[in-house]
Amino acid sequence: MSNPKQAVFLAVAALALLAGCNQQGGAELAVTSIFPGDGYHGFKNGDQIVLEFNRPVDINSFLAAYHSSNDGLLPNQISYSAADGGKKIIIQPGKPLPYSSNENYLYYSFRLDTSLTDLSGHNLKQPLSVTFTTLRSLSATILADAAFDGVVSASLATNDEESLFVGDGNDNEAVRSLWGFPWPDGMEGVVEATLRLHPVQRIGTPFIDLGLINIEPVDLGEAIDLADYSSAALALAITDDRAGLMAGITKRYNVSNFAREAWNHGLARLDLRLRFTADSDNDGNGDYLIFYAREAETEAIRPYLSALELTYYAP
Repeated sequence: MSNPKQAVFLAVAALALLAGCNQQGGAELAVTSIFPGDGYHGFKNGDQIVLEFNRPVDINSFLAAYHSSNDGLLPNQISYSAADGGKKIIIQPGKPLPYSSNENYLYYSFRLDTSLTDLSGHNLKQPLSVTFTTLRSLSATILADAAFDGVVSASLATNDEESLFVGDGNDNEAVRSLWGFPWPDGMEGVVEATLRLHPVQRIGTPFIDLGLINIEPVDLGEAIDLADYSSAALALAITDDRAGLMAGITKRYNVSNFAREAWNHGLARLDLRLRFTADSDNDGNGDYLIFYAREAETEAIRPYLSALELTYYAP
């Protein structure tokens, strides 16, 4: 017959062992969460690799278990630290991982072998292998939002016309054109941006009477209104050279800095205003350029609408 005291002792010991295993998350070391996960697209400069485990890890065993052949992720390049009581390892790449210069993915990978241990000497249950990509460079031609291409003067603001004007009218009132180009879905940053302008008609002699074209970034807010005529520009204008804008000819302007600043400041669009240096020559004769507005869009005129030719970062 077994000893009752011995049986009670064994039962208590078994319960204590079970409780200890439960507190430590199981008898074997395992990964419970990974960023970036295997197959992740869009790892960005400044992001960190974060590994979470079911038990505190012996950080001294990490470097021998970590492997990568990618520049920036090599074992002698990364920095790493423990967090959350040792259950989390945070890896900082040794240098920014390059983004793809086109729509193709650039792949990066790392792995952990089973020599990684917890504080009790238990090895990682199974090896870990992760492959991910950085951002890509995509291109798009973006037309203005119909609600944000329009004209504004001291007395009128509208976005429901089929034509846009810049210059002065027979009443000597200056008119300025506005365009708001929305960001594409999934965008993570600006590579470069070009404004495409195509005047369809020129009335009078605006470049003689009113000076040069000025392209300036603004913030149109929630809607076009009278304040957009004289609101402060967000940066110094791009001033056209004296060749000017020829009716029927497409001309392009580099607005990359405008686009980057608008994106970095959290604006929903790149908003641009077009004006001549002088508001009016006060001669009672109209001098202005005419552009197609988004409200007049058809397949035939789409190539002649003002547009933002944008190269941008995306997953």
